[in-house]
Amino acid sequence: MRAALLSPLPKHDCKVVDRIARDQAGLLLRRFAAGQITNDAFEDGMPITRDPSIGAVWDPAWVYKHGTKCHFRTGPNCLHPDAKRGWIRWLLFLDSDCKYLWPQIQHPGNDPAARPVNFLGWVHRFLGRADVPNNYERFENAGHYAVWPFISQKDHRQALRIPRRFGGAKL
Repeated sequence: MRAALLSPLPKHDCKVVDRIARDQAGLLLRRFAAGQITNDAFEDGMPITRDPSIGAVWDPAWVYKHGTKCHFRTGPNCLHPDAKRGWIRWLLFLDSDCKYLWPQIQHPGNDPAARPVNFLGWVHRFLGRADVPNNYERFENAGHYAVWPFISQKDHRQALRIPRRFGGAKL
């Protein structure tokens, strides 16, 4: 594990779009998904930045690292076709200059049904305390979740119309 992960990460600033960090993160995501770098190289390469999109995309992508054994994402370790669509959307977002406007939360890009249960939220709802908000519900209602990390369908469509990569392919 690299030393940078042991030191505090910079505070996120939703006004920051760090083009250099986004390009570095996008390159690592593409190379890892294509089986060109190992899971360890992927993990060690996370850029340190104030741009919140990097941590937001890195969190769900890290889940695909699969344990402690060093490996490439090839053969039985390759990305499942269902996962590729999400990864392409994440890359499209990193290539865009859209600001990351979602609230901070763990595992933002993972399937909501697979997220850990917020025990306190469940207890409060069970006891009839509807005034206590569920962090995941608040997160999912902050934008159009189907196009996460884009906040809206409009931003997603704009990035699809003028992609920096992918040659205008339908995604």
